[in-house]
Amino acid sequence: MLKKSILYLSLSLTVFLRSNVFAQQAVWKADSWAEVFQNKSGTVTALWYDIEPFIYVDGNGKLMGVEYDVMESLKKYLKERYAINLTINWINANSFENIYAQVKQSKQPGVFGWSYYSITSERKKEVKFTPPYMPDLNVLITNNNEPLFNSAQELIDKLYEMKAYTMATTTMEEDIKNIQKNFYSSLNIIHRDDDYEILQSIAENIKSFGYVPLSVYIVGLQKGIKVKRQNVLISRREGFAGVMPFNTDWAPIMNEYFSTNEFTILAGKIVGKYLGTELTDLVFGASAPDSLLNIKNDLDLVTKEKEIVTKQRLIDAAIDAEKDKIFRTALILGALVVIIFISILYNRYTSNQKLYKLLQQRNDIIIHQKEDIEMMNKKLEMKVLLAQMNPHLIFNSLNAIQYFVTLDEKKVLLSI
Repeated sequence: MLKKSILYLSLSLTVFLRSNVFAQQAVWKADSWAEVFQNKSGTVTALWYDIEPFIYVDGNGKLMGVEYDVMESLKKYLKERYAINLTINWINANSFENIYAQVKQSKQPGVFGWSYYSITSERKKEVKFTPPYMPDLNVLITNNNEPLFNSAQELIDKLYEMKAYTMATTTMEEDIKNIQKNFYSSLNIIHRDDDYEILQSIAENIKSFGYVPLSVYIVGLQKGIKVKRQNVLISRREGFAGVMPFNTDWAPIMNEYFSTNEFTILAGKIVGKYLGTELTDLVFGASAPDSLLNIKNDLDLVTKEKEIVTKQRLIDAAIDAEKDKIFRTALILGALVVIIFISILYNRYTSNQKLYKLLQQRNDIIIHQKEDIEMMNKKLEMKVLLAQMNPHLIFNSLNAIQYFVTLDEKKVLLSI
């Protein structure tokens, strides 16, 4: 019941997002090529979804990537060749699936979709493609704990204990489903939102595998994702390209621009900008038919992989060393703080003890002084009492005593 509710919620959210973006199509500025050519200016809409290095937002919030630069370079060509001022309105489509669905259903000719779309015969029936700007080679990735397979059969024999990660409605999913269909129908397939989530899932789960483009795999290694490339069941297609509505009139001018020597040189520079010159040559060279079956090409790729992994390990080691240094420094500082705190407490304790003894001494002195004062008070009271006695009383008392003494003497004489 819970799974059904979650599935329903997910589908509802997907429908909402798609319908929301579809509702915005009415306000999209997506001029036809005929209008742009006639007016010498115009606007087209480019839909995109984040995937590095193809198209993504950098740390400063700036849109960039291979496909962004390719599309933006069209403006310069049209300006120089036809004196046309083109504006490109970039819209985040929120998901890979949304782009293709929106472009496919759009009635506006000036809509483009960019998110490393593979050219396939099935898609050609639904949308138009720009010429490919980059080779399309999907490589099979496994968890690092898996050995390097010498043949596809070694992988096939282990499918019953493995699970596959992939991304919905992609050629990578198509490759996984082909393995499921041809070799193991009960294969467990788990979907993720993008290629880097797929790589991370494979890195975190033993007995797992999946397909990703070679360029994404290389970037994943550079990001420190620990996975292993298997040189079996490699999948090649015509190339990565932008997608356009089937009724677009922009296809001829895009074909014209992509076929120029200027674009050929520029495309290599753009890919090199995001992958590096060596990796660009590697991707283009490895994507040629049977290139990875060529010992030299495969060794070049393996060598580059080792360099990336070694570099990443050095970076990880440096980071770990820096973390240890920071930890030790923090530990020392913490110990110093504790020592200082204890010293302060001890000083306060000793000061309080000294103050207590001083107060005790003073209290003893005060007690003695109090006793002395009380004794003096008693003596003073006696003196005051004595001083207060009536002198006449004393005189009369003495006379009385004298009288009785005299009287007693008379009695003695009479008795004689």
